[in-house]
Amino acid sequence: MLDKYKKELAELDESIPKMESLIGRPFEKDVELKQMKAELIVLEKEISEKIKGNMAKQNVVVETTPDLETETEEVPTYEVNR
Repeated sequence: MLDKYKKELAELDESIPKMESLIGRPFEKDVELKQMKAELIVLEKEISEKIKGNMAKQNVVVETTPDLETETEEVPTYEVNR
């Protein structure tokens, strides 16, 4: 059992330099990721502004639409005799 743990420890000790080199190097797509995040922020703002504009237009339309109940005229009914 001791040999098993010594072997595992030796393997882990060998992998430490490899892991340190992976951790130490910069992320290759970091610049691209930052650009995409900036584009996302711009698009989110544009979408938000368009939604607000559309909501404002809908509120104006709703406010200027006449109340149908107060402006309806009575339509005469005709009876057809055959």
